Amino acid sequence: MSNSVFTTVRIAGFKAVWIEDHLIRLQKGAEKLGIVFDENLWLNAVISELANNTLDNARMRMILDGTVIPKISFEPFSDPEKKMHVRLRDVEPQGDLKRWPFVKHTEKTDEEVILIDRNTGSVLEGSYNNVFVRTDDGFFTPPGDGKIVSGICRKHFIRYLKLKGIVVREEYFDAGFLKKGDIFLTNALRGVIRGGFDV
Repeated sequence: MSNSVFTTVRIAGFKAVWIEDHLIRLQKGAEKLGIVFDENLWLNAVISELANNTLDNARMRMILDGTVIPKISFEPFSDPEKKMHVRLRDVEPQGDLKRWPFVKHTEKTDEEVILIDRNTGSVLEGSYNNVFVRTDDGFFTPPGDGKIVSGICRKHFIRYLKLKGIVVREEYFDAGFLKKGDIFLTNALRGVIRGGFDV
């Protein structure tokens, strides 16, 4: 789908998790692509669709394209994986607007591909997760400086860690650093899950 922006929301207990963040993401994406974002139209559409939703545990896909008409759909969601196998892939960075199907580096539900900047060797993000590494010095994650999609769960996880008094360092590191600590993957649908090369 060309000239469109989407976000996927976790529905838990019939409630949309972090819905305000998702609407802001749509708005920012629309601004970058030059698409009209009608806040009142979207708010009314979300309220209406949530009221009619019959799935207590689901993923809600929200798509905004040049028609400006909100496109909202639901599908059942279950995520039994407690840890994901990770592998690496060198890529040309695409910035904070992912291009579909650029994210489709794997079709396996228990695998994530961590993307490495082929120009610098720095870890960027997963194909659909943000990446954290926990060491004795705290948590490390690539900075949200426009080279990655700075995810909604990433933001809330950083806030949680800092509230707990845990050091969070937003800085670049190379692929070798991934094996020096514990890997955590975050996204708004699955939350925070463990990752590893040998799962």
